[in-house]
Amino acid sequence: MLGLSDKDLIAVDLGSTGIRLVKLSKQGNSYQLVSFASAAIPANALASDSQLDKQSIATIITKL
Repeated sequence: MLGLSDKDLIAVDLGSTGIRLVKLSKQGNSYQLVSFASAAIPANALASDSQLDKQSIATIITKL
């Protein structure tokens, strides 16, 4: 999904039930959606201090 130029942006939304990523590209004075990816996450994973949960979230983001 990456492969960014100086006109691209990546936005990440970490929600309680999933992770969403969007890639935007500048087109004139606005941005256009280039790609979107999402994945469910384990319940309460973001609220956890567990290293295993943190690694799980990192792995999910990397795969997106």
